[in-house]
Amino acid sequence: MMYIMRTANVTTLRTHLSRILEAVRQGEEVEIRVRDLPVARLVPVSPSTEPKKGAIPPWLEKLRREGKVRVGSMKPDPEILKGFPPGTPVLGTLAIDAIIEERRTGW
Repeated sequence: MMYIMRTANVTTLRTHLSRILEAVRQGEEVEIRVRDLPVARLVPVSPSTEPKKGAIPPWLEKLRREGKVRVGSMKPDPEILKGFPPGTPVLGTLAIDAIIEERRTGW
């Protein structure tokens, strides 16, 4: 995979600071140039702490701001989060069992 670093001159940086910072937040590096000479590099900062419990992940927050998704306000139901009761076939296991049976019997 080829990696291409973005570059921006000071005028571009002033004009498009929000967009450039969003690109950096998404993991890109941006080299800042003055008169075509590199003087600085904007790189993403590694989070020093864990995100707050219940905080919306950055990728989901971006989609929310763009109006592509709506984030619910309900607290999660603990019963749903427990998963399926023991012995309940999980989606796809019935098909796998049928394929195994077919291979065993030849039908």
